[in-house]
Amino acid sequence: SLLQEIILKYAPYDRVQSVSTSLPTEMFPLLLISLVGSCLGVYVPGTPGADWTIEELVVVKAKLFSTFRYGESGPQALRLGFHDCLKYMDGTGGCDGCLNWHNVGNRTPRTGWVQCVDQNVNITDNNGLSAIVEKLERIYTSTNQPWNSPTLRQSLRDSGKSRADLWAYASMVAVEYGTLRSNMACQGRLGGRNCVHDPHPDCMVQPTRPFTFESGRADCTEHNSEYTYQATREEHHPSPNDNGRTTIEFMKNEFDFTGRETAAIFGAHSYGRPRSAVSGFPYTWTSSATTLMNNDYYKSMVGQNRWFFDDDKCNAVGDAFGRKPLTRWLAHARGRTENGGPVFWIKENLVCPNRAKYNEQSDYNKACLDEAEPGMTCRADPTSGGSGPRTANQTDGNVDRGCERYRFISGRDEIAMNCEIGLYLDFNVEENGSPSGCAGLEHFAAAVGDPCQIVWSKEPGTNRKGEPGCSRQGYAEPTGSQPVSEFMELYANNQTAWINDYILAHEKMVRNGYPNGLNTHPENTEILCPLPTGHNHAYCYLNSPGEGPIFMIGSRHTNHAGKVVEPNPDSGVLQMRPNTGAMTQQWQWSASGNQLINVATGLPLAVRGQTLWVPEMTGTSDWIIKNAVDPRKAIDVYGSDLGIYWSHRNPWQVFYPIIAA
Repeated sequence: SLLQEIILKYAPYDRVQSVSTSLPTEMFPLLLISLVGSCLGVYVPGTPGADWTIEELVVVKAKLFSTFRYGESGPQALRLGFHDCLKYMDGTGGCDGCLNWHNVGNRTPRTGWVQCVDQNVNITDNNGLSAIVEKLERIYTSTNQPWNSPTLRQSLRDSGKSRADLWAYASMVAVEYGTLRSNMACQGRLGGRNCVHDPHPDCMVQPTRPFTFESGRADCTEHNSEYTYQATREEHHPSPNDNGRTTIEFMKNEFDFTGRETAAIFGAHSYGRPRSAVSGFPYTWTSSATTLMNNDYYKSMVGQNRWFFDDDKCNAVGDAFGRKPLTRWLAHARGRTENGGPVFWIKENLVCPNRAKYNEQSDYNKACLDEAEPGMTCRADPTSGGSGPRTANQTDGNVDRGCERYRFISGRDEIAMNCEIGLYLDFNVEENGSPSGCAGLEHFAAAVGDPCQIVWSKEPGTNRKGEPGCSRQGYAEPTGSQPVSEFMELYANNQTAWINDYILAHEKMVRNGYPNGLNTHPENTEILCPLPTGHNHAYCYLNSPGEGPIFMIGSRHTNHAGKVVEPNPDSGVLQMRPNTGAMTQQWQWSASGNQLINVATGLPLAVRGQTLWVPEMTGTSDWIIKNAVDPRKAIDVYGSDLGIYWSHRNPWQVFYPIIAA
């Protein structure tokens, strides 16, 4: 019959459990996976982590999406992926699920400028990563964390998975989370301070392929006896003060990266921000976009014209003619550390005042806005020596004064460290971290810290604050390849080229220390996750469309006679609702055979974050819809909303398909 075709063909034998105990065991691979998983035992540090099932990948990805919705957990997980894969000082190690805990948790007191009392900034460390490590540890050692995510039958640790594999997976999922948020901002679907510089669809991040996850990493064996993720050995960290050449050489020695791979991996800095109390560096890499991951970082690094965002509604401020404004980089030290640093670069935009903040403007700036010609942003400044407003093809005669002038995004300034802007600009670095070797930097190193003072780079040939005249970085790795600065420009101009190269570089990074390779998951099915909203359960699912007969799902519970499963149109919660035959009440089994796909939305049947199901046949046409991750539990509809409870075979857990008309 058609009902049995639905039950048996579109919930195939390898996904169906039967009441009968006489059926051959090859019909129960999911059960066997669960049994095998339960026999692997608790993970032992120093041994390769066990392979992950597709069900575990789906559930853990949902757990990570649930975690990343709060604060800056996503950027922190991405940073953790890099720090975990640094080698130790003796050149051994790599991705091992452990961090040296020196300086972790330390917060530098907020001191004013020109104090020269803070500790000098010389190399990076793992400070700032304790929060994400602890969140991931709860996922690693429990089945039900975070609370608003699907559960596992066994914790990852208890089923033989390594912490290093979880950290690597988390770093990949963090990238997907950041690019998903970026795409939603690009489409105008995110409010608040989530600003993009280019119109849709140019701002979309669309990689050619998703990440490929590999397992088999081994956790460190030399660790704190209580907190086994705390390594007792010291890692080899880079210095943020290094110039581009030294940075490229470090990445070559530590990760075997080419110059192209080094340029690509630095795009991670588009996601998140530095914190002065943690690293010594203030502000942001991409203003008003710290939870978005895209190629805006490169547009900033190479000095492209970019909009000025200094309010909470992404009002794009430009020059007097409404164009993207010019930008400039200034080398800067503000006398906070003992040696007069830290030294970093800071961005300015040549812009009008922001009309959206009119009431906060000075009388002069208000006049600039009030006197703007029709269609203009503000009154155009004159040319050098001129008296009236200039035309669109003329140059502003004084970029430091007037209605249009170089401005900081106060409190959200965009910065760069030597090590990253050095991938685009060629300069030397002195012992105190000061850049040198470019016109406009002749005074810089000697002025930093002597006396304790604020120091700026100068416009070449003048005594005015300005952008130094550094040439493009010409260093190439390997020799004979393109200079790294050309890859920075490529990524600024081509979003897809960057994200494709980034994925390859990231996958290589999280293989560091495993020259013989890792284990690729045999199923290469894409796992999709919508951005979780509020505190609702996060869920993920296989990119496997519905196919075959269309049916509705009724319940044998007498309270639900005449009702079928349907999402509530307001809340989205799955409920038993009166049968109207609407498309939102119609379902198909997915091509993978373990998901129920809604015909109207194309989304899976998700209950408390679970999306993978195994139907158990109780009769000719009845199902108990069991959780594929933990078949001891099943969908339960004792009330009006669908839930999950221990399987007990009472009527409120018995469902049946109704053929759609």
